[in-house]
Amino acid sequence: MVLDMRLRKATMEDLPHIESLIADGRDHLAAQGIDQWQKTYPHQDDLIKDIKNGWTVVNVDEETGELLGTCAVIPGPDATYAEIDGQWLTKDATYVAVHRVSVSRAHRGKGLTSKLFQEIFDRVDTMPTIESIRIDTNEKNTAMQHIIMKNGFTATGKVTLKRADVYGVKNFAYEKLTANIKPEHIVQTEAAQ
Repeated sequence: MVLDMRLRKATMEDLPHIESLIADGRDHLAAQGIDQWQKTYPHQDDLIKDIKNGWTVVNVDEETGELLGTCAVIPGPDATYAEIDGQWLTKDATYVAVHRVSVSRAHRGKGLTSKLFQEIFDRVDTMPTIESIRIDTNEKNTAMQHIIMKNGFTATGKVTLKRADVYGVKNFAYEKLTANIKPEHIVQTEAAQ
């Protein structure tokens, strides 16, 4: 079955459905023995703040109106990304960070996360000031690592989380350049010189 989807900004009316999608993600991670999202994060306050700031997007089934997936696309700078054990692809570039990615358990395995990412990339490429997209995930979350890499991100190292409930946890970090990258903001590695 092919789902006809569209990406839109979330509203407060979507909150119960977004919480359900996050719960699906939390349960899925727990079933794999991954401790990501197993404490208080993401908390309802995080989700409300994201919606009120216009950062949350949802992928909606056009036919049924069902929310299939969600994430927050948050303008940088992100405190977690201020320091990295590794090297970002960019320096002094404007970026958005993708956080709190989750899809419906009823449709897991249908490529929804990739479709969600592709729609975000298409939108971000129309924003002339956004030069890259950053994301991170738990070291044990190999499924998300695979999806991130499959969707054109480059592994850049590890970042240390700054939230109280997981302070000090190190996640794998990734970055993807947008169509609007300024050449002077691309980090030149020694291998590339």
